Amino acid sequence: MGCCKSKREPSYVYTTTCRSPAGFECSKTYTTYWSDGTVMNESKYFAPYRVNDHNDQGRRMYPEYVAAMVIKHPKNPPNITDFESDCLDEHNLARARHGVGPLALDKKLCKFATEWAQELANRNRLHNREDPRYGENLYMACGKNVTARDPVKAWYTELWSYSYHNPTFSSNTGHFTQLVWKNSEKLGVGMATSGGNTFVVCNYYPPGNFAGEFPSNVPPPL
Repeated sequence: MGCCKSKREPSYVYTTTCRSPAGFECSKTYTTYWSDGTVMNESKYFAPYRVNDHNDQGRRMYPEYVAAMVIKHPKNPPNITDFESDCLDEHNLARARHGVGPLALDKKLCKFATEWAQELANRNRLHNREDPRYGENLYMACGKNVTARDPVKAWYTELWSYSYHNPTFSSNTGHFTQLVWKNSEKLGVGMATSGGNTFVVCNYYPPGNFAGEFPSNVPPPL
C-alpha cells in the first residue's frame, strides 16, 4: 500500500491514503479546527470509482465519486446550524475532487452571509453584495426544501463550461471557480426564506476569481 504525505495547514489536518493500483482506491480525511484549537469536525471520504448524473439528453451534469462519508461532529460552538455544517462538507467534497484543501467554517463570516441572505429574502430577488473583501456565491430555489447539497451541486455543474485550456473568469463558471479556488480558506454560510423562496449565500476568504490566477487555483479533477 502506498501512502501520500500528510500536511498541516493553519486550520486543518489533511491526510490522503492511496492503495495500489494507483487511483483505484483513495480515502481522504479532513480534520477542521476552530481558532482556539478545538476540533470542529472530521470528515472521511472513500472514493473507489466515479458515477455521473444525467439530464434528459444524457449529458453529464454532476460528476462525482461514489463516496461513503463518515462525519464526526464533536461538540460544536454555539449557533452553528446543521445546514452550515452540511454545506461545509459539500464544499470540501467538491474541492477534494480537484486535490484542493478543505475550507474552514468561520462564525463571523456565517453571520455576514446570513445577514445578506435575509436582505435578499426581504427583496425577494438575487443581487450580489458589493464587498471586495469576500468571494460570494448565491443560490435561490422556489417551492422546495433546500438541502446543503442543492446550491453546491448547482454551482459545481458549471465545471462543464470551464475551459482549462483558456483559464479565465466567465459569468457562466464563476460560481464553480470560487467553489474550488485553492487559495480560499474560510467559508461563511447563510440561508433565509421568503414565502416559498429560499436564498443561500456563501462567502469565501480570501476571495477567488482573480485575473491571471486561475491556472494555479482551479486545478482539473483528479
